[in-house]
Amino acid sequence: MRLLPVLLIFLLMCSVFVNAQERTIEGKVIDDETEEPLVNANVLVKGKNKGTVTDVQGKFSLSVKESDKVVLTISYVGYEETEKTITDFTQDYTISLAKTSIPGREVVVTASKVSES
Repeated sequence: MRLLPVLLIFLLMCSVFVNAQERTIEGKVIDDETEEPLVNANVLVKGKNKGTVTDVQGKFSLSVKESDKVVLTISYVGYEETEKTITDFTQDYTISLAKTSIPGREVVVTASKVSES
């Protein structure tokens, strides 16, 4: 019976160490010209299956393992995708995206007069 309390304390301590290895990255994604927040921009950890989207103020928060090399890939429709290497977990990052044109075919609209008979 003495082993049970020792085992419980050991397991509790292990969970504390696991949680201590998580770090949070916080920041904001904005348009580089207008500095307006970009809502629902994708923020992904490069090479990992982890990511989030920005809120209505362009803000994001993402928990990552401290030991990971953290490179964020930020994308938004109509803007150039960019990468940001995270070196300091204590600061809030402001990431600006530049607009880009979406390649496509040219569309020509013509109007013709329809006569009634």
